Amino acid sequence: MFSHATRKHKRVRGARLTSVKGRKGWYIAWYEPRADIRVAPYKADPQHGLRLADTPRGVMVAADPPREHALTRYIGRGDLIILVGSVRVGTVAQFNKAIHAYAGEHIGLRVNRGGKEGCVRRVKKAGVNRDEAEGAFAKWLAQRKRADDGLPEIAERADLTFAQLVEETVAWANTAQSGYSPGWARAVGFTLRLIAQHYGPYLLKEITPAMLGKWADERAGDVTPATLGNNIKALRAAFRLAVARQYVETDPSAGLKIAAPRAARPKYLKPDQIALLLKCARQADAERLCASTGAVKVKERAARKWYNADGTFDAARIRFLLLSGLRRSQLTSLTWSQYDRERGSIVLESRPDHTEKSKRVNVVPLPREARAIIDAQPAGAPYIFPNLHGERDTYIGFRIIRIAALVQQRGGWHFHLHLLRHTALTMLLKHTHDPAAVQRFAGHADMKTTLRYAWVLDDQLKIMTDDFNPMNTEYVQEKNHE
Repeated sequence: MFSHATRKHKRVRGARLTSVKGRKGWYIAWYEPRADIRVAPYKADPQHGLRLADTPRGVMVAADPPREHALTRYIGRGDLIILVGSVRVGTVAQFNKAIHAYAGEHIGLRVNRGGKEGCVRRVKKAGVNRDEAEGAFAKWLAQRKRADDGLPEIAERADLTFAQLVEETVAWANTAQSGYSPGWARAVGFTLRLIAQHYGPYLLKEITPAMLGKWADERAGDVTPATLGNNIKALRAAFRLAVARQYVETDPSAGLKIAAPRAARPKYLKPDQIALLLKCARQADAERLCASTGAVKVKERAARKWYNADGTFDAARIRFLLLSGLRRSQLTSLTWSQYDRERGSIVLESRPDHTEKSKRVNVVPLPREARAIIDAQPAGAPYIFPNLHGERDTYIGFRIIRIAALVQQRGGWHFHLHLLRHTALTMLLKHTHDPAAVQRFAGHADMKTTLRYAWVLDDQLKIMTDDFNPMNTEYVQEKNHE
């Protein structure tokens, strides 16, 4: 029984695994056009001087080469050229690319003499047992596909170091082929380069599961389980790429275990903490304007138009996040075109290159006070909450550092922006007792994410169950007396 990919390849080329009478083991059998290999002395020449034509069956020599041409003795009019070196060619453009890139004293051409049709059956030993043969067959199919695409064969890289693999993985992670978001691609690069400081000089064949297990144990003492899990994911991405490119046969990081994330209660702010936070935010906004002198003060005066009428800047953003429950990226990218003033809602659309926990498109109804904050924002920029230059606010994280320092100094607790989202969703669920409504408001694609906040309903459930008695009804009591 062949795999799906094998059956598909069998229909296209007739390639399959089979046994050969009188021989031991398993063999790859396939059919190729009847042709022969001709090795000719040749040096790369952009002006090869050959008249070629595209045909449904491949590249055909349209006229005999000139008498002085190096390939005159080897090809003639009507011949079909199938291979140039190890590169399979099907069009004139592919032929030109392959022959221009050829660097050698001699060139090998597989030529179908006179363009005669017909195929020849070929076999190649794949392995002694079926498992070994399946692996060899998969590699053979990959090599044939690369040859069909005009790519060189993948060579075994026994001398490849971990540092070289890291650079290849970082380059691959930043391509669309990987499917990684820009943030995760940066995290993979940072993590792998950090690991390469210790294992960079090692050859890939020298890295063992025991060595990586020792690294994971040492790393577990320095970072949280979540960070260690992300480190292992980045390491696996590198070795999966190495296996796919046939640098190694097995993945030494496959045995590393990632701890299951603990279902911790999301932290949220109490009313007194919210009051302290807003007070510190207003103080930071005032310091930013009063502490400027000279040329900086002139720039601040020009930027004052992006402040609210009451002189607040980040304080208004914090209040809006508390009311809307948006993420930081959603706040900074929010434009006026996403705001529906009549319906009092905003339309959030996730970027296609991001893998978020949210739905792709979500309509968020805003509370009355949140709508008032938007209406009070200065106009003139495409973004509702721009920076001091009227552009997208990518520096909000740096300004929050000052606010967090004031909160730590006065309240003794740590503040970060995502804490505002946790607070908004927790208080909304406590207010509505409706997880489905909160899920829609938050834009969660999975109800499990919303139910992380359901612990706030425990007290309400306790009150409701205290007086619960299914037997305390007139009907049940009447039946019991009978």
